[in-house]
Order: sequence, then C-alpha cells, then structure tokens
Amino acid sequence: MKHERVVLIIACSLAAALPVAAAAAGDPLAQTKADLARLTADASDAEATIAADGTDMTKLRKDAKKGLFTLKSDWKLLLSDASAARKDGADKSELRSLLKAARTQMKGFRSVVWTAYTQAAKQNKGSNGPKGSSKGKGKPSGQGSGKDGSGD
Repeated sequence: MKHERVVLIIACSLAAALPVAAAAAGDPLAQTKADLARLTADASDAEATIAADGTDMTKLRKDAKKGLFTLKSDWKLLLSDASAARKDGADKSELRSLLKAARTQMKGFRSVVWTAYTQAAKQNKGSNGPKGSSKGKGKPSGQGSGKDGSGD
C-alpha cells in the first residue's frame, strides 16, 4: 500500500513536470519571462514595503537594502537566462522588450526609494531633531559673546 502511494506521487509529479518542460523546450524565452514575472512581483512587494515605512529612516534604509538585494539577485538570474535564450536562438526583439521591461522595474524601484528618502528627510528636518540637541538654545553657533563676535 505504501509502495503504491510512492509510485502514484512520482507519476503525478512527472505528469505535472512534463508540460512545463515541453513548454520550455518550445519557447526559449519561457524561463526569461518567468524571471521577469518574479522580478516584477518582488519589485512591487519591495515598493509597497518602502511606502509603508513612512518617515522612519532606519527602517527605510533596512528595507531598501533588503529590496535591492532581492532585485539584484532576480536581475542577475534574468540576465543569465536571457543570455541562454539568446544562444538558443530566441527572438531578439522580444528578448529586447523583456529586458527593457526589467530595466523599467529596476528604475521604478530606485525612484520609489529616492522619493521615500526625500520625503523622510523633509519630515525629519521639520522636527526638533535628535534628543539632547542644543538647537534653538543660547547663542547661534559661530558667534562669540564679545562686541566683535570673537568670543573674547
């Protein structure tokens, strides 16, 4: 009985894998398209995470680095699969459009990170600054107490 289950599981997994292998054999760009879909999904997840960080610069930096690491690994995988597809004789114009879409995703992520940094910096600049700051207390920096401003 247990042996029959193992055989059935192996047969089902082979039946599921054969159409995928056949599709990949027919289209040299199949893996590149799958990589682009993964890159797109990861980019939208990273962008949503960064947008949710708000003005917390520490969390923003951490999430930006994490997102960039994920997207760079997706990008490298896509480039290696695109190179393999090029060698297999894939349609150059379709390959070019896939790579252009991937570059657009990367640029979009960088744009979201830049916007989030800028907004967080503006928000943090308007606050009172870090605790223990002497901002607004006493005399302005660079000016002394003497008549000529030298501090003597």
